[in-house]
Amino acid sequence: MERLRYMLRVLLVITLVSLALFCAVTLNNSVSRLESYRNSFIARDWGYQKKLFWSNMDTAYFSGENLDYDSESFQSAYDKAAKLVRIEVPANEKPVRRLPEAIIIGVSKCGTRALLEYLSLNPYVVTAKREMNFFNNATLYNQGLDWYKEQMPLSYSNQVTLEKSPDYFECVLCPPRVLSMNTSVKLLLLLRDPVERLISQYMQLMDKYVGTQTMPLFEHWVREPSTGEINVKVPSVRVSIYADHVKNWLSHFPRKQILIIDSKMLTKNPVSEMNKVESFLGLKPYLSKDDIYFNESKGFHCMRLRTTGKTRCLGATKGRPHIKVEKETLSALYAFYNPHNERLKNILGFRMSWF
Repeated sequence: MERLRYMLRVLLVITLVSLALFCAVTLNNSVSRLESYRNSFIARDWGYQKKLFWSNMDTAYFSGENLDYDSESFQSAYDKAAKLVRIEVPANEKPVRRLPEAIIIGVSKCGTRALLEYLSLNPYVVTAKREMNFFNNATLYNQGLDWYKEQMPLSYSNQVTLEKSPDYFECVLCPPRVLSMNTSVKLLLLLRDPVERLISQYMQLMDKYVGTQTMPLFEHWVREPSTGEINVKVPSVRVSIYADHVKNWLSHFPRKQILIIDSKMLTKNPVSEMNKVESFLGLKPYLSKDDIYFNESKGFHCMRLRTTGKTRCLGATKGRPHIKVEKETLSALYAFYNPHNERLKNILGFRMSWF
């Protein structure tokens, strides 16, 4: 009997030690998972963050992609995670979805993707995961602002919610629609040499239509076949007439609510330009040369995530050489756009770097 009691005591000790070790390992793994999520959140590497989010956070809070974002469990977990981030979380506040306080309205092929990616490095900026095209699409617009708000990411009141839809720029109905959403919304507008922008958009269309239809030669695409004049019936040609579209936006919004960004300067001095953007958005300067650096091998700027040191560059089409355009066509294009550039200068009160 005494021997049996002894064996039971030994078995109990072994069981308790094993349980303690199990709890210690589990706790350590939980801390590691939270630390991993924290690092990815701080780094603002959202694609990587999402994977970590669903795979590493405690399953007591999350159940996969069908999670109820409005549930108390999610709100609690999000709040705990955010407190680990290098942002000041407002006291007693839960993250909610908000209508955009800032919108990148254009122009297509002027660096809007780079601007969005750079801004996403700032933890006080949260961005929609795709181009919404809400205000220029009648079907989407008719779903209402509540639907639009539900497409936005969760945020705190001290974060700026932002979306990018370059097609808003040339949309006649977009300014009054945006104004009706938020009279104080801040608008970001990138402008580039109109001829360079047109060539870049032509190359994008060539890639888009590969295997489905053949694009005409650039010279045939931009010029009237009978007269040789620049073909203003081509939508892409009209987009580069910036003065018309800027005038339309300024007829609804005060100049102080629209930040004009010179694409050439953003390419040349991205950190300096991004600090101006941060100031315009009411944010403290955050981005530095440690976040946006020049990649010698690629020939353009890339991003470095602060906590992990992981680097990220834009897509393969970034920095690709343009097609060779006939000099006579180039001359005709610049002659066509110059008067419009002068009108733009008079509207803005200053001259862009490219004219």
